[in-house]
Amino acid sequence: MLPSRLPPNQVGSIPGGYEVLLGRLPVPEATEEQLRSAARRVLDQLTPLPDYVLRDLLQHGGGKLERSVRLLCTDVWPTLYQVLTLQQQAVLQMWCLPKEQAIALVSPTIALGQTIRVFYDCVYAYYAGERSVETALQVISCGGAFLRAAKDWWQHNATSYLP
Repeated sequence: MLPSRLPPNQVGSIPGGYEVLLGRLPVPEATEEQLRSAARRVLDQLTPLPDYVLRDLLQHGGGKLERSVRLLCTDVWPTLYQVLTLQQQAVLQMWCLPKEQAIALVSPTIALGQTIRVFYDCVYAYYAGERSVETALQVISCGGAFLRAAKDWWQHNATSYLP
């Protein structure tokens, strides 16, 4: 159940990204401008290697490495969509794209496009194959590379995407 009010700086659900089975949403759906504003805010605060990854790498066992991989995915994929939110015209439709189609929107000739493709391959290898320490560390390395590329992209392009 969704709250009747959203926390500050949080946007509503993406139109077309879900299906209401009964009743109605208690908060308004996100608008393109809200998504663009949120994307600028998120990219301004982007950390190339989040604290939880560093903390978990210094410890071992108890599923900490697997947790870091999962959490890193929850940073990388939204970051891809945040970048695309600023680059694409059809923002609401873009947020409903599967990852493969979203990745295809980023040029493979730039660092951002190269690193997200490598990250996708690493994640696929990790979850589809044997989940070893080596493949987990590869996912973390590739995820960090993408987040650094996204941060660099934003630092070089932020003025082009001012409101």
